[in-house]
Amino acid sequence: MRQLIINADDFGMSYEVNEGIKRCIEAGTVNSTSLLVNMPYFEDAVEYLRTKPNVSVGLHFNITEGKPIDLPAQRSTLIREDDNFVHWVSLTFKLLTNNCSIKEIKYALTTQYEKLEKTGLPISHIDSHHHIHLYPSIYRIVLDFAHRKNTRSLRSRNFNLLSSIKHFRAVPTLKEIIILSLCFINTIFFSQTNGDILEVVGIYDMSWDSHVDKDKFYQVISRVKEGVSEIICHPAIYSKTGNPKFLKARNKTLEILTSKSFQKHLMSNNIQMFKRNGHA
Repeated sequence: MRQLIINADDFGMSYEVNEGIKRCIEAGTVNSTSLLVNMPYFEDAVEYLRTKPNVSVGLHFNITEGKPIDLPAQRSTLIREDDNFVHWVSLTFKLLTNNCSIKEIKYALTTQYEKLEKTGLPISHIDSHHHIHLYPSIYRIVLDFAHRKNTRSLRSRNFNLLSSIKHFRAVPTLKEIIILSLCFINTIFFSQTNGDILEVVGIYDMSWDSHVDKDKFYQVISRVKEGVSEIICHPAIYSKTGNPKFLKARNKTLEILTSKSFQKHLMSNNIQMFKRNGHA
């Protein structure tokens, strides 16, 4: 049997993102979402999800955008002069040069998880903004934390980016190369430590290409393996006041996932939606 989790990242980021995710949930195509608890539309996302108990809820751990939930007393290695988190490229360099506090990463993860936990929504999974948890030093922290919290699903090693890239573009981006390399490292060093963490057979990100094509995306769907696979999506509505470059691909994703033909495509390929549980 082939089963599918379609997870919308970035819930809580903005009005446009929230409205796009809500429309996909209403269409029945998004059955899982990950929340940015430090972003301005977090409360709006929470209030909506209180009415959607069939949607799995996860923490989109974030140390690369926006402000932290609370500022530390001393200057943090994760925060810029304007009190926002450093960009993911800067954080990558800090991690490579050992210029990043593990203690501060643990604190950020704990405070963000606890803020989501206090909403009363069952937390089924943990992933991260810009996939930052895939860096081995951070992955160990998140993996240990997930075990302590009895959270069974952790977006992990089985990114099938090569399959996605094959259908969306000929040459991978630098970010894709970095993530593929990190997944390979994690497969080597953490193969015996995941325990009861749910490992999906493949993870596909439909937002790698700024001109995502419906037919190419359908090809990826048709080729998912037996077992549970995860599709990562970033839908949003388009608005005149938003960033056109940022919203263009996300709005295209919204159009694909809310089209009448998408549900038919899943049925014709005998693919069922998979519901993640809150805890082990």
